[in-house]
Amino acid sequence: MEIKLLTASDAENYWELRLEALKQNPEAFLTSYEDAIKRENPIQQVARNFSAEGNYTFGAFDNHKLVGVVTLLHETAEKIRHRANIFAMYVTPNKQGLGVGKALMMEAINKAQSIHAIEKINLSVMASNEKAKQLYSKLGFQVYGMEENALKVNGVSYSDLHMVLHLKSEKEKLIFNGKHVYIRPFSEEDVVPLLQLQTDNRRFFEKFSMERSEDFYKVETQLKRIETYQEESNNDLSYMFGIFTNEGRLIGIIHLFHVLRGSLQSAFIGYFLDEKHNGRGYTTEAVKLLVEYAFKELKLHRIEAGVMPHNIGSIRVLEKSGFHKEGLAVKNVKINGKWEDHQVLAIINPND
Repeated sequence: MEIKLLTASDAENYWELRLEALKQNPEAFLTSYEDAIKRENPIQQVARNFSAEGNYTFGAFDNHKLVGVVTLLHETAEKIRHRANIFAMYVTPNKQGLGVGKALMMEAINKAQSIHAIEKINLSVMASNEKAKQLYSKLGFQVYGMEENALKVNGVSYSDLHMVLHLKSEKEKLIFNGKHVYIRPFSEEDVVPLLQLQTDNRRFFEKFSMERSEDFYKVETQLKRIETYQEESNNDLSYMFGIFTNEGRLIGIIHLFHVLRGSLQSAFIGYFLDEKHNGRGYTTEAVKLLVEYAFKELKLHRIEAGVMPHNIGSIRVLEKSGFHKEGLAVKNVKINGKWEDHQVLAIINPND
């Protein structure tokens, strides 16, 4: 079973399954089969919907055949951008009860969680559909209202339950917002965009990083790194965050590492930003967010950074974030097989 985001090339298969859904469960959808088949150019309209802003339609494929779909629609109007809605959930009858619906819903929920603006997901379900209600409840949705006589199909009335999933959680305490970007810890769901970021920027990042093997650019390696980040954070050894645009796109990494307690109370800071996004102030914003967390929440006294002297842009990022130059560490880090000098910069907790 494969779950993927549908594109215009899937429009015809989607429309075929949509007509099946309207025939099989007419009471579950606002649109009727009779109205659907009267539409002009429905496949072209579906294709346009797939590329519309805020529309994320996921499909479940079994041996390359589309067997289930769900749509997550992110509201775009300013006052309701914190909301998303689930629509058009359907699994073909011979694939029901096999976990397809849950897999589709998890994909939609994960997508919503990756978009910082979305705070909750709403959906409506037929009050008599016990299996669907149980699925949504297990996924964390709660009933907040009921509309009696919501639909009439062939003279029979059906009531709808309105359910909501609030995405805010304890994890949000570790989401720090700037004007253009926010930072948060990585989770397993970030592994694909993290690998893409590393792969797209391989030549750029390797100019400033320690040596990386070919295995570094594999999903398994990046997933293991995420698990290591989480373990080290739990043990107060290091803190790794993704840098995200306010639209939820991963564009960088920022890391507080070698955390030392006792009489030192210090750590080092490092970061990588997607080359295409350099020069926009995003790294400076992320550094300021992490420094504030380190001083206010972690109660660190000193944060240090090392930058190759020719990396003027990174030095400026740190200076704009309040770091001061302290001296030159000669040939202290091996990069691309060569021992490189590093300009040492540091910032001290103003409360100490």
